[in-house]
Amino acid sequence: MEAEDLQEDLTCSICLDYFEDPVSIECGHNFCRGCLHRSWAPGGGAFPCPECRQPSAPAALRPNWALARLTEKTRRRRQGPVPPGLCGRHWEALRLFCEDDQRPVCLVCRESQEHQTHTMAPIDEAFASYREKLLKTQCSLTAKMKKAMHLQDMEVKNATEWKEKMKNQRMRFGAEFAKLHHFLAEEEQLFLQRLSKEEEETKKKQNENTLKLHQTITSLKQLILEVGRKSQSPTLELLQNPKDVLTRSENQDVNYSPEVLTVKTVCKIPMMKEMLKRFQVAVNLAEDTAHPKLVFSQEGRYVKNGASASSWPLFSSAWDYVSGWRTPPKTTQSVERFQHLPCVLGKNVFTSGKHYWEVESRDSLEIAVGNSSHREGW
Repeated sequence: MEAEDLQEDLTCSICLDYFEDPVSIECGHNFCRGCLHRSWAPGGGAFPCPECRQPSAPAALRPNWALARLTEKTRRRRQGPVPPGLCGRHWEALRLFCEDDQRPVCLVCRESQEHQTHTMAPIDEAFASYREKLLKTQCSLTAKMKKAMHLQDMEVKNATEWKEKMKNQRMRFGAEFAKLHHFLAEEEQLFLQRLSKEEEETKKKQNENTLKLHQTITSLKQLILEVGRKSQSPTLELLQNPKDVLTRSENQDVNYSPEVLTVKTVCKIPMMKEMLKRFQVAVNLAEDTAHPKLVFSQEGRYVKNGASASSWPLFSSAWDYVSGWRTPPKTTQSVERFQHLPCVLGKNVFTSGKHYWEVESRDSLEIAVGNSSHREGW
């Protein structure tokens, strides 16, 4: 009790804290110099004592050095470890919770100017309220963590599946390009075989021409010698059928013109279009599915917008030919026919394999190519 009484004697009744620069007034009460100045009314005249209300003049303020020294000694002694549950400034039990400062305070702190405008709550009520909020927050954070861990598992799963897809794609690329390499190797061998065949044929023809020229030169040499001997023969021998050798000399002609040799086998590496043509198919049109305004070529491979027909037959062999195009007679309408868009299906059906076909558009005609699995309402 003596310690509590001593603390009360060393506490300013205005700020409820230890004296800071204590001063005495005419009535004998002591206050912090700063607290007293803040409590004065404007004007600078006499002011009432905050405790007994006795008037006192500002000039009557006297520093209380003894009280200041005692307060400082007590403050130093109190700077040791604060027991649990006590206020570090007033050594009072922490019975309140300050919502503004978010910390427990004692009853003396509540009366101080620092906390006069702050919201206070009993410490047990604040404990129960904040404990409930923390437990709810813990549950919410746990749910968020579970969601984040689930998302992490999904990311790991997606990454694993993606790696497997990448592996399969690399294998697919390898297989497809292996086929392409095999195809190009076969094409190379084919071109080399054609080139070898051309080389053999050209060499054979060259040999034939060389032999022919050799025979011609040999024949000419023989005629030259024979004509020379004939011209040097005696009169009677020279006139013995001279026309024969002259005729044979005139008929001996060099019927040969040199041919510039060229390589006919061209090195043409097949590009994408040539490769696609290996899978090219001819698509025939199913005329019984066509929109009523479409007309077809005789072979059924070409279609264009033409004269409208109110109804078309499902199957019919009666056709009118107009400039190579045919239109059907007016008969029962097909339930398979397109009614809203100028479309027509193909007769070909593909369920597997690789297939390629070309579609040519003229006169800025807009076309769309696709399957017939979703044709309702067309």
